[in-house]
Amino acid sequence: MVALRARLAETELITVEELEALSDKALLRRDDVHEFVVAQVEAFGKRAGLRGFERPKENLFLTAVDWTADNELLTPSLKKARGNLARQFAPQLNKMLVARRE
Repeated sequence: MVALRARLAETELITVEELEALSDKALLRRDDVHEFVVAQVEAFGKRAGLRGFERPKENLFLTAVDWTADNELLTPSLKKARGNLARQFAPQLNKMLVARRE
């Protein structure tokens, strides 16, 4: 979140005062912030030489939840704990799948 806030502070998208006033969750719910992150991911994918189908599109879910071994979203060897991630983010995943089908 610190890196995202720093990048947003460099833009004219949101003022520093707004950044300081918003909680992480409120910041991540903003459509303009979501669009900014999607554009950044797309630009990074292009620079990395990823083809169109290899780059994520608008269907990104932003969360302020840290993925750690302590909250069991990562295994002790720091691999994704897929079952726990699926349970934690089931509503968001279902929403993304429905949107993709439409």
